[in-house]
Formats: sequence, C-alpha cells, structure tokens
Amino acid sequence: MSVSDFKPVFAEIVKEVRQQDIRRMQELLLEAFEDSNTDVYPDRLSVTLGQVVESPSADWIVSRNQVGEVVSTLFVNSIAQAIGPTVRIDDVATDKRYRRRGHAAATVAKAIEWADEREAELISLGSEEQMLPAHALYNSMGFQTNTNLSFVRFSDKSRV
Repeated sequence: MSVSDFKPVFAEIVKEVRQQDIRRMQELLLEAFEDSNTDVYPDRLSVTLGQVVESPSADWIVSRNQVGEVVSTLFVNSIAQAIGPTVRIDDVATDKRYRRRGHAAATVAKAIEWADEREAELISLGSEEQMLPAHALYNSMGFQTNTNLSFVRFSDKSRV
C-alpha cells in the first residue's frame, strides 16, 4: 500500500449526474446484488439518478477514490410518517476493492448527517440478509436489526 491509500475518506451529495458516475453506479449495484434476490434494472438507472438529484426529498451520496471514481454509494430519501419524519437509506454498494477502507462508513455517516438536518425521528436502512459484514458496520454505527418484514409490489409499468 502506498501513502495515498491512507488519505481521509469522505462522502458527498451528488449535485450533477455525470455519465461516468451513472455507469459506475450500475457496476456497483450489479456487483453488490449479484448474490441476492434483488432485481436491479441498470437500464433505468440514469433516469432514477436524475430524479433523485432533482428531488427535494432525496439525494444520492457517494464516496470517491483518489482519482474521483465513485467507489461507494447509497440513496437517501425523506418520508413523512405518523411517527414523524423518517429517512430511508437504500442501495448501499461499495466496490469490492475498496471495502473495509471507510468508504461505506463515510456514505452512511453522511446519510445520518442528512437525516439529522431534516430532524428525522427514525432512520431506516435496507440490507440483504446475507450481507453480514455490512450488518456489522451498520450495528457499529447505531443501527439495530428489527424483525419487520418488507413487502414490495412493482407497478405494472415498471415491469415493462
């Protein structure tokens, strides 16, 4: 390892969607979910990222390596619920070559900061059952496992 491998890791909110970032996000999501039951639709990702960046209630948070390539990413979304403002963190994905270097922790920490700025009462983070190393990270950052089941239903339009 070189000295440059030990530069501080930080995360940022994406303000402008660049084509190379879209391609990188597609790669990261496909890699992250290759062993799961989650369906990833990379062909829809550029539209989704544009909508997230333009939305007042959602953001795309990334961590980059020394040359500016996205190596860790997540989506964060604010939702109004009966218990009060809630923030949902989804699609946390980190390049296998950059795991255990602080990139995922930086993106989740930025998402927690984002939630605090919105005075969220609850932060919910979705994860696949088999992602045990990620679960250890989330637990170390104050998240607790719950036993709620999640149910999803895609619109007929999304199945086209």
